[in-house]
Amino acid sequence: MPTKQQTLIDTLSEEDKKKIGITSDDLKYSIGSVHRIKMTEKDGITLIEKEDINRGYRFKRVVIVAEKDGVNYATTLINSEPNVNYISKENIKKDCHPIYRRDYPFIEINKSPSFVDCGILFTFKKERLIQENDHLGYLNASDCDIILNKIKNSDRIDIINLIEFGFIENY
Repeated sequence: MPTKQQTLIDTLSEEDKKKIGITSDDLKYSIGSVHRIKMTEKDGITLIEKEDINRGYRFKRVVIVAEKDGVNYATTLINSEPNVNYISKENIKKDCHPIYRRDYPFIEINKSPSFVDCGILFTFKKERLIQENDHLGYLNASDCDIILNKIKNSDRIDIINLIEFGFIENY
């Protein structure tokens, strides 16, 4: 049986967490944390399925990849498969990172691997994540590093957003 991969949060000792004042609630909203939220067309997604259209939202899994001013969170989507109608095959290879059920129990058995789309950012206020209260877990440190680098190098994300959330310095 494979051993559990270390998550980004696991890289901090309990002593270090106490020194910097991190609580388990803080960790829920840290980089690499995965949440399920109800996204609407106002959030920038398209509702296609009849059921989603009727209720006015679609459940999406998101990964927190940046935080600004303790309020706004930039997230990427986890999709069961990349949508070739919106992402070119070239960008799928460049911008989508696979994650597997063996590492993350929140990935459905029949949807492994799922893909983190590192070519798009959404922003949400922390209050929304708290209100929806559907924290699924954390990505491991290795996957976080890959995802953050793919975001930083994506041609699909506006440079202003990359600067705003600290992925790159002003130039």
